Amino acid sequence: MSQFADGETPEELSFPALCHSTNDGGEGEGLVLRNLSAWYGQAQALWGASITVDYGQFVGIVGRNGAGKSTMLRVISRLHTRAEGGLVLFGDEIMALRPEEVARRGLSMMREGGGIFEALSVEDHLMLAARLAGQRQQSSDVDEVWEWFPMLQERRDAKGGFLSGGQRKMLGLAMAFVSRPRCLLLDEPSAGLAESVTESVFLMVERLAQSNMTLVVSEQDPRWLSEADKMYELDLGRVVNETTPRTSGHGGEAVTSPS
Repeated sequence: MSQFADGETPEELSFPALCHSTNDGGEGEGLVLRNLSAWYGQAQALWGASITVDYGQFVGIVGRNGAGKSTMLRVISRLHTRAEGGLVLFGDEIMALRPEEVARRGLSMMREGGGIFEALSVEDHLMLAARLAGQRQQSSDVDEVWEWFPMLQERRDAKGGFLSGGQRKMLGLAMAFVSRPRCLLLDEPSAGLAESVTESVFLMVERLAQSNMTLVVSEQDPRWLSEADKMYELDLGRVVNETTPRTSGHGGEAVTSPS
């Protein structure tokens, strides 16, 4: 297989999933944050944030730059450990766990701009994601990906370094699909993309949500979360609002960064 960039190893990948959970669950609470606070040094980034994501729900986290969205997702995935409060995944407290232990319980995170290697082809990425997730039938899983993401099949031999921003996001979602996480965190999938490309990305996000995958997606613009079952608004590290975009029929106004 092609060499990894910058000396990274498979264990350090920000791929959508590292491991595959065999406990498929099916109902109840999927992810619960209770009075979650987080710090960077002396600066507090989250202030007693509480959210609940039921099994199979698509939940949005919206807020401007600096609101605490990425910090919240990094705390959930245990990539950021300077935090306190309750953090429960499918009934188990995970605050004391390491990232790889959380991944084994079925949670994975696709970070903004991460996880794509310039020297690996599209197909190499998918096969590697399946292998790291512990999938035995890798070839059949990848064949199914082509059905879901036909635009990637056309680029299956293309190296990651030659993919557009939208193609990279699609590949990240495809790697999530092949690795079958129970709960997937997406950190601002629209970042850096043209509106037309973002529309295509969120069509696939909504399709993943319809597959009964538990999804938590952060965004600045709530319009992209119009199909979410529930949406929490963060402002300066605090949850300030909760809405139900899908049942109310709109995602609301765009959240803009202060000038």
